[in-house]
Amino acid sequence: MKAVVLRDGRALVLEDRPKPATAPGEVLVRSRNCGICGSDLHSTSLPDIFAPNIVMGHEFAGEVVDVGKGVDVWEPGDRVAINPNGDTCGTCRECHAGRFNLCRTVLERCVGAQRDGGMATYVNVPEKALHRVPDGVSMLQAAWVEPLAIALRVVNGSGISEGGTAMVLGAGPIGLLTLQALRRVGAREITVVEPFPFRRQMAERLGADHIVDPASDDPIALFGRDLEPPEYVFECAGIPRGIAISLAVVQPKGCVSVVGISPKPLELSVDELIFKEVVVKGSFIYVEEFPLAIRLLEQGEIDVESMTSDVLPLESFQSGFTRLGNAEDAIKIQLQP
Repeated sequence: MKAVVLRDGRALVLEDRPKPATAPGEVLVRSRNCGICGSDLHSTSLPDIFAPNIVMGHEFAGEVVDVGKGVDVWEPGDRVAINPNGDTCGTCRECHAGRFNLCRTVLERCVGAQRDGGMATYVNVPEKALHRVPDGVSMLQAAWVEPLAIALRVVNGSGISEGGTAMVLGAGPIGLLTLQALRRVGAREITVVEPFPFRRQMAERLGADHIVDPASDDPIALFGRDLEPPEYVFECAGIPRGIAISLAVVQPKGCVSVVGISPKPLELSVDELIFKEVVVKGSFIYVEEFPLAIRLLEQGEIDVESMTSDVLPLESFQSGFTRLGNAEDAIKIQLQP
């Protein structure tokens, strides 16, 4: 079978690999759609996250083709979305507290980072990583469940409710999903800050009330002059100045939720944090959001089709990575093994 492999941690290549044998307690899945994540783009420079010679892909969905010994819930033909971080230990303090996203082994077992993922025709995954996909959800939609679960968690964890005002920094996949999740909870006024015109247009299409181009309008100057400072800010861009901008624009006693990971040290002044008594919260992956994400897709409450810029055969993975890396005309590209 064909597979996109992080060879020795230095380069992404297309390899021929044997079809994996089904392991006890695991399920063999035929991968149908697999999204390219922003973290995948930087896999060659993230050796602590991505193991060498691993098959890439953690945003994927497919069909069960075989089950291993001891698996009695799943059977061939079942349609599934995969939680790549679902194989938690179940014994540590965080697991006992229900904080499965903080399990000490969660990153050590991540599908598509520390064990083979969905950028291949077939992949073995732990039984407890599977979530059933209803007939009303396409495979394209199902491959969006993982990033949607991230957005749902950051919004729900912020405490925002109907009538709240918000700013979303960054209109990439997580930012645009966060925008839609904010609309779902009834946010009154949502501002999106994004430098790329294509992504600003998408934010407007998906319901943002105000669109800001940081190259022509300084968000810090804009809020308090032309726009009401938001009560909630969602840092989805992962840029060094992201938290500094967020602290500067948020209302006193406001909340800044951080989900974007900056590749460089953050730039910020603690003055805004202290003098405004701002709460800054991190949000890491998900806990119980997968079923909700699937249900919202089934009910048509979240639009992921318009955010899917292209669907390519696995053999064209390199052009997909290149186009997404430029970010000028693409939001999400999926591969079909």
